[in-house]
Amino acid sequence: MTKIKKISVLSLLIISIFSLAACTNTASSNVEIEDEKNMITVNHRLGETIVAENPERVIVFDYATLDTLDAMGIEVIGLPKSNIPTFLSKFNDDKYEDVGTLFEPDFEKIFELQPDVIFVSARQAEVYDELAKIAPTVFLEVDGADYMNSVTKNLTVLGEIFNKEEIVEAELEKINIAISELKEKVIEDEKNALIVMANDGNISAYGEGSRFGIVHSEFGFKPVDRNISVTKHGDNISFEYILEKNPEYI
Repeated sequence: MTKIKKISVLSLLIISIFSLAACTNTASSNVEIEDEKNMITVNHRLGETIVAENPERVIVFDYATLDTLDAMGIEVIGLPKSNIPTFLSKFNDDKYEDVGTLFEPDFEKIFELQPDVIFVSARQAEVYDELAKIAPTVFLEVDGADYMNSVTKNLTVLGEIFNKEEIVEAELEKINIAISELKEKVIEDEKNALIVMANDGNISAYGEGSRFGIVHSEFGFKPVDRNISVTKHGDNISFEYILEKNPEYI
């Protein structure tokens, strides 16, 4: 079997992009600023949301959006604290309110906090209407089959809402340059890859069009198996499968 390699630049790109992404599904977000009212209208798959510019009391249910807001220097007042990723551990601080779980918001707590805006993603889609009754709720999603375009749309929405357009443009430019350089090298060398996730003793493979499909669509790696299902949790695989497919990168 060809020796499986890991490349640091690929890992860094994935981290950078996922940090800027909103968990992260396809976002058709059209932002229109109503100057006279200082309001922003965001159209998304679940409806239309009107938000005042620069909201101060922000609640976030998506960790990718939270990371993006943190990078922008935007403070939040509440988030689900039961599964905070290590890289966002600062938000375990008591100054941030716990507003439930990713799937079960604490509606009473959220109402008490009187947020100016709530940001949600796919995991909160079923409770969107209830949250929208409390405060303007913006739904952001990322499409694995059109990853960078949907990420760009999501970031444009956040940049418009918080007047951080210049920061968004600068970061996207850096990412796009890095992706372009990587893709050129990968295609030149005709490299292939297999996307794998290990969790609780199970191994899953993800292919083109999946939530990690950017590895193929944007980075240029050829999939070692084009028959992997486009599902939320990937296809269950074995170590024997990996040996059989013999990917150059994993």
